[in-house]
Amino acid sequence: MPILRTLYCLFILLFSFSLLAQSSGFDAISNLFSNGSYAKVLESLKTYKPKKKSLRAEKEYFKGISESRLEQFDPATKSLKRAIALGSKRKDIYYELGQAYYGNNDLPLAQKYFIQSAKSGFKPSISYYYVAYSNQILEDYDGAKKYYGLMLGQKDASKDYLQIANYQLAEILHELAIKKDDPK
Repeated sequence: MPILRTLYCLFILLFSFSLLAQSSGFDAISNLFSNGSYAKVLESLKTYKPKKKSLRAEKEYFKGISESRLEQFDPATKSLKRAIALGSKRKDIYYELGQAYYGNNDLPLAQKYFIQSAKSGFKPSISYYYVAYSNQILEDYDGAKKYYGLMLGQKDASKDYLQIANYQLAEILHELAIKKDDPK
């Protein structure tokens, strides 16, 4: 019996050290990220092999954000989607995925994730702004009008973005008026 108890204690101790090593390795990566050393983050993540699903989600999240900041948008979207699939609880994940798709000029997918970001409560005004502006680029003026309107109704909107959105909305209303009056 004492041997089993000793083995059990040894197992618990080794498991605790394993978790501590994983979290301390992640702390170093997190510090690199905070300092904006995105290339070093990606290099460090190559050797970081977490076992817990939540830590694998964090790894993919930081990998995706770092890739996006380095303008590697294709790999960024894949990493961020893996983070979501692994159950990432990051509040900004849909916003960041929208940014990566936007940076890759995949506007319909960017819109999808910006809408999810706004609905989840993360930067709703800016998220709706990106959806509206994407619609404007795609010449979907009714969609742009709708999302500029939603953006203007958000409490988190800054004065600068409100001014820009009002100007863009005026442009759209002008464009819609021209289309309505055009006899073609």
